[in-house]
Amino acid sequence: MVFRPQLLSSYFLVFALSAWPSLSAADMSRTMLVSPALALKIGERLHLSPKEGCASCHSRDGRGGGKAKASNLQSPSTWKSAGVARELRAQGIDGETTRSVAISLISNGAAKWNVNFYKRPEYAAVQNKVFFDEGMIGIHSRALKLNTRIVRRLLKKNKTVVSAKELPRVMAESVYFYLSERIFVE
Repeated sequence: MVFRPQLLSSYFLVFALSAWPSLSAADMSRTMLVSPALALKIGERLHLSPKEGCASCHSRDGRGGGKAKASNLQSPSTWKSAGVARELRAQGIDGETTRSVAISLISNGAAKWNVNFYKRPEYAAVQNKVFFDEGMIGIHSRALKLNTRIVRRLLKKNKTVVSAKELPRVMAESVYFYLSERIFVE
């Protein structure tokens, strides 16, 4: 793996991986582009956003159900993301975890994820491909511009600099981090 240092403020230096690492939830804060405290704020804001935030389908507590029979976010081992990672490992392909698949899904939304994920050369031969319900929009809701402005304000308030290219990753990682800290029960 290649490490690249990112200076995020005068006080906070974090080393972010250029590839999605296989990490436990406890270790993931070391690879995020923002501090854990800021990631929790951003993730909570996006999860609870009244305009197509995660909670609008998955509920505030993440139990799921509701719109489109959304997944139970409290139990990541039951997610399709976990199924994708298991299927890849079963076929001898390492490198993807529930976390990495979920963050990619949150970042891209299901429609884009479904089209692009298995086009990668290392996944082209996967036998039992798992696809997501295209109602899973991730950060690309109709409120994306509003949420982006809110996240940028939070970053500025916390004296944290993130490039426009890295912003979707920060948003997706923050949502996952919030879920792992406040919603997961397993």
